[in-house]
Amino acid sequence: MQDKEIGLILEKDKESVTVELFRSDACDRCAARVLCKSTETGKRVVKAISETEANIGDAVEIEQIGKNVLKISLLQYGIPLALFIITTISFYSLLKTRLSHGMPELIAFLSATAVVIISGFLIRVIFRKISRESLPMFKVIKVVQKAQEKEK
Repeated sequence: MQDKEIGLILEKDKESVTVELFRSDACDRCAARVLCKSTETGKRVVKAISETEANIGDAVEIEQIGKNVLKISLLQYGIPLALFIITTISFYSLLKTRLSHGMPELIAFLSATAVVIISGFLIRVIFRKISRESLPMFKVIKVVQKAQEKEK
């Protein structure tokens, strides 16, 4: 995600808004892309903290909150890496000492790869739950255009 993006407010509650963003080239490189939901039209929808007087239909500028990037990165990259290392060492040790008949390295590697793939799916589910509840990644900076101004 770029530093700032513009989107349209679809829903609003007490502290947050749901913002529909337009697809950009930066989406593919964004670390927070797993928190975005795609609509039928291919546009991204994110939850954002709003301390402005923005209403449904307003165009707003949002930015990424820096303090949660480390948490997201740890979940997204650190946990699968740790699982890969732990699984490789555990399976290799077990196979080499007890069950091995020739290829403990290959079996340990394939097992660890399977664990990383499974953890990737689990982390994706966790991200979807977190993004809807308690880990805001974006905040509304300002209202760019009010809904009434667009109608004129």
